[in-house]
Amino acid sequence: MPKVRQPEKLENLALKNSAEWLCVTGEKMMPMMSEATKLDHKLAIEKLNTIIEISHDLFERFVPFYLYKPLTDEVIKGISKLVDKCKEAIEFKANIAKFLAQINVALSLAQALISIKLRVIDFDQMPKMLRSAFYIQLTKMSGLEWLSLGSVSGGWKTFDMEQMLVDGLSNMSHLLHLCLNYDCTDKVLETLVKSCPRLMSLDITNSKNINNSSVDILVDLKNLRAVQLYRTSVTMEGYINILLHLPELRDVGRYDEIGRCLEYINDYYPTYGNFKLETFVSNHATTKQIQILCEKCLNIKSISLFHNVLFLDLMTIIGLNELNKLKLLSCDFFADQIRDVLEVKGCNITTLNLEHVDEIDMNALIYIHFTVLSRPQNACAV
Repeated sequence: MPKVRQPEKLENLALKNSAEWLCVTGEKMMPMMSEATKLDHKLAIEKLNTIIEISHDLFERFVPFYLYKPLTDEVIKGISKLVDKCKEAIEFKANIAKFLAQINVALSLAQALISIKLRVIDFDQMPKMLRSAFYIQLTKMSGLEWLSLGSVSGGWKTFDMEQMLVDGLSNMSHLLHLCLNYDCTDKVLETLVKSCPRLMSLDITNSKNINNSSVDILVDLKNLRAVQLYRTSVTMEGYINILLHLPELRDVGRYDEIGRCLEYINDYYPTYGNFKLETFVSNHATTKQIQILCEKCLNIKSISLFHNVLFLDLMTIIGLNELNKLKLLSCDFFADQIRDVLEVKGCNITTLNLEHVDEIDMNALIYIHFTVLSRPQNACAV
């Protein structure tokens, strides 16, 4: 048994104190910067940049690469608190120029973290005020392996941001995962093909500029294991192209017509071998499509289905031998044979999610408990 109130690790204390030191240094510089800005703006900027460069060199020299992510998290927390402190201290008749100078100092501290040692960065987890400081420094983060750029401009300034993204991604030869919602373009995909050959996961959800012609570029990323194209302009033709030309693909995200794609390939490419898909998400699946899934996708581990009693017989999913995550929407526990499915597959199911499922009475709950929840590591949501 672990001891109660374990002391914090020395490396965690060192990271917290390093982040605190950087923020305290920035806070001490704020009055000086406010006064210097009135006299000589260029000199004030030079002093600030000198302090940031010294901090950057210290982190670069003494912080190992595997601690850069927790250091980044601590510094971002500290900068957020510093910005909030500046906002709380401002008075009704305060000098706006002085306030902006203080905020500029706080946000500039983030530049001390820019390094090739960074392996993981998630823009969704940082305040929006800080993101621009990292966006403009993407070219200096060539060591990244996992990058989530979030929504960038939210689709409003896609082509204004394009060159910045291209310049940054062109240096990231080690990149394995990229999330770029709303603002992905063909030019960005071409850059990924040239500069990021090891890319395994790509999420470009909501990027309206991505269409079937973009897929011709996308399929050159032969190491892709997962691609998310939900709410893009890619149609059934594009998904068929992806399935045929990316043999290592495990996950295509949510696409309601993915079953029709498999049915088309089964009819018109009868000699094509099996797929390595592990996830299947569709609201329009039919019995025939699930049967094809059982024959062509032997590695399916997770499935999410919207049940339509006119088109889908749930008993067909018992042919998925590797299935361990099951999500069903809009059906009846007994009438639609969920009970029978659990009787056959319950011993393999580790995660069960039943949404808008009727006939969940005490008998159903008891049955779920003994078939799925008999093992403590399993989970169920009803």
